[in-house]
Amino acid sequence: MSQIIGNKVTSIKKLKNDTSNCFYFEAIRFNSSRYLAVNSDFLAKPLGERAFETSYVRWGFTLGVTVPISKVLFFEGGLSYLRNGEQYYWKSTENDSSFSYQTSYSYISMPLQVKIQGGLRLKYFLATGLQPQLFQSFRQKQQWTNNVNTKYSATFKDNSDLNSFVISWITTAGIALEISKLYGIRISAQYRNQLNSSYLNTGDYIHKANGLGFAFGLTRKL
Repeated sequence: MSQIIGNKVTSIKKLKNDTSNCFYFEAIRFNSSRYLAVNSDFLAKPLGERAFETSYVRWGFTLGVTVPISKVLFFEGGLSYLRNGEQYYWKSTENDSSFSYQTSYSYISMPLQVKIQGGLRLKYFLATGLQPQLFQSFRQKQQWTNNVNTKYSATFKDNSDLNSFVISWITTAGIALEISKLYGIRISAQYRNQLNSSYLNTGDYIHKANGLGFAFGLTRKL
C-alpha cells in the first residue's frame, strides 16, 4: 500500500511543470518613452523643446520559440518587428498657432531571454535577457497651424544620424493558458530599456528608448 502511494506521489511531482517546446506569436502594445541628454562629447546642442517630448504608443510583433533547459528553466528566442517613439505638442495661448509631431524608430530585433516557468495547463513565467536591434526606418509626422488656424502637415524620413545597431535589456512576466492539446494563449508585460544611443557618436543627443508594454499572443506545442 505504501509503495502504491509513494508511486502516486512521485507521478504527481513529475507532472508539476510542462517542459514542452513551443512556438508563439504575439503582438505588443508598447508605451515608448526615452532618455534624452546633450551629447557633451560633440557639439553640446541644448535640448530645447525636445525636453518636453512625451511617451508614444507603438505596436510590435514577435514570432518566437521556447525550449526547455531544465524542469523550470527555459530559453526563449525569436524574431521581432518593434517600434520606439516619442511625441510633442505645443499650442499658442495667444492665437490658433500650434505645432506637433510623432516620431517612430523601427527595428528588426532578436529577443533572447532565459525564463523561469512553472505550471501545467496554466503556466506562469518570468524572463530576462537582451534584445539586439537592427535599425530599419525613421519617420516623423508633423502637423501645424498658423495664427488663423490654417492646417499643414509633413513627413520626414531622414535617418542619416541614426545608429544602425542598438541593444536593449528586457524583462518579461506573464501567464500562458492551454486551450487544447496543442494550442494556447499567453499574456505578458514587458519592460524594455535601451543600453546604447539611437544616434551616432556625432549626433546632437544621446537617445535611449525605454518603456512598458503589454502583449497578447498564441502558442503551439511542437
